Amino acid sequence: MKHFTLVPTHSGFFRPFTIPVGVLFLLASGLPAHANQVEDVKLEETSLRPVVEVYSSDGERWDKFVQGKSAPFRVKAYSECKYPLHGDNEDKLTKAYEGKLSLGGFSLSNVDPSGKSWRFWLWATINGQATYVGGGKTDPVEVCNAELDKRLATQGGVSKYEILAKGFDLVYPAAYRASFTLTCNPTGLGFIDYRTVTADISARIKCLASPKAAAKIPKPKPKPKKVDLALPIKGVKLKLDPDYHQGQCPVSIRLDATVDLNYPAEVKYQYIGDKGFKTPVFTLPKKAKGGAWNLKPWKRSIERPSRQGMLSAGPGKKPYFHAGWMKVKILSPVPMTSAPAKFKVRCIDAKVPGPGKLAPPVPGPKPKKPVFGSGAPREPGQPRTVPRPVLQSPAAAGSRPAIRVAPVKPDDKAD
Repeated sequence: MKHFTLVPTHSGFFRPFTIPVGVLFLLASGLPAHANQVEDVKLEETSLRPVVEVYSSDGERWDKFVQGKSAPFRVKAYSECKYPLHGDNEDKLTKAYEGKLSLGGFSLSNVDPSGKSWRFWLWATINGQATYVGGGKTDPVEVCNAELDKRLATQGGVSKYEILAKGFDLVYPAAYRASFTLTCNPTGLGFIDYRTVTADISARIKCLASPKAAAKIPKPKPKPKKVDLALPIKGVKLKLDPDYHQGQCPVSIRLDATVDLNYPAEVKYQYIGDKGFKTPVFTLPKKAKGGAWNLKPWKRSIERPSRQGMLSAGPGKKPYFHAGWMKVKILSPVPMTSAPAKFKVRCIDAKVPGPGKLAPPVPGPKPKKPVFGSGAPREPGQPRTVPRPVLQSPAAAGSRPAIRVAPVKPDDKAD
């Protein structure tokens, strides 16, 4: 049997091979052939984009890309051939579907799936490693420097060295062009068909931080140091003696204070306390130097409040308690007040026999008995009274005569 060789005649192609003349006769006689054709093919980007890294060799501008560094990427492709029909097995799908992916400016490796694979059928996620080798639609060095100029124009007061020293990342849209070719192979004897689609996909461009630029950042001029003028008074201390008292009142509490000066100054001050206590204003004359100086001492008397107009329980009355405080108030040269010095006083009277009991009365002289009648003893010069009857008329005294007793002198004799 004589053999013939088929050659391409349209956008699809015949694979060159020889077939027997008998087969040609069968084809010509109308027997079915299993030629295939591309129904649809699409290509889309994903969020896992190819990466390009750019660096600065002199710290002035970005000028070179990093070579030989790969990064993962991913795209999605839709493939549909006329044959095999839905429901056919994986062997026929693998025989029919064949795909190839390329990316301008990049060298691809570990692309999966690739070549003949049933996984190209309909939607397929294609993963791989992309290494930038230069070229393509976009120059990554120009992208970094364009963003540098933009930031210099919009960020006032920031030098280019500061931006170069920090670096930045950006996603550049439609940076590189990817292409995907779908080949639909015949499932039996017949023709093949193929179609190529392209898509511009984004890239992540990393403008790396430059240590050389960091070394060129101008150092800020040192700001002049602020001279803090010290206050004339550093502090004030107050001491009370005693700060606790229990016993008889009134009691005197002594106030001793010191003032610490940073430099010589005249100080006006007074002591103040609870319940509106206030002393006259004193003056510490200006000294020859700073340091700690004693202030004029003072005494404050604490006593039991007056109970005028109130009944007292006597010597056994309840104790009086006073909790108070004292301060040193600086009036000049700078107003300030010391921390409070606290004290407690408990006023207790002299000890008495038994709490709350009255003291027994002290015996006094016995009263003298009054003298009645002439026979009783009497003091010298004391008149003696003797009862003496007095007759009254019946009209004045009634039916019976009344007898009135009248006093008589001792010299009178009885009738």
